[in-house]
Amino acid sequence: TLATEWVKEYSSDSHLPEVLLLLADANSRVGSRKDAAYYYEQIIDEYDKTPVGYEAMLHYADYLYGVGYQKRGLELYNKVLYETKDIRQAAQASFKLGMKLLDTKAYNQAIPYFRKIYDADKALYTDEPLKALPILDGFIVLKDYKYALPLSKDLLEVLDKKSKEFEELLFKRAELLHYSGDLR
Repeated sequence: TLATEWVKEYSSDSHLPEVLLLLADANSRVGSRKDAAYYYEQIIDEYDKTPVGYEAMLHYADYLYGVGYQKRGLELYNKVLYETKDIRQAAQASFKLGMKLLDTKAYNQAIPYFRKIYDADKALYTDEPLKALPILDGFIVLKDYKYALPLSKDLLEVLDKKSKEFEELLFKRAELLHYSGDLR
């Protein structure tokens, strides 16, 4: 392909890691597992402590988790979470780890990841409020009002006021305020 020819021709180009990531993602999307794994592994091996290397780890972890290699996927999420200096990448890794745990209803294990995100970069929730609603439910199940109350307020500010989700969240927030005793 044109991309693989570019890689051969410009193997010392400063943009090589980004091109390799594009190749890995493209192969992942079309189901070419062997090629996707090859490119992801190449980036991780050669650029592991770089922003592109950590981005490749996130993408590869998503891919691995999706094809049944959850253990390796979780290892990569954890590596990004605890090694990257990029707060956004760390928050993404934390979010993904937490979501995998929420999927199994392991609220006690998932919630600490979501607390870290909220403390570091709550925009990850407000940028995609519909994805944050199950996280709010996790906080509610554990009666973690310290996080549930401000997150519910933040989500109400960004949700479409005419949506079903807004109406349901407004009701949840009222219950949260009641049960937390915070009826200001």
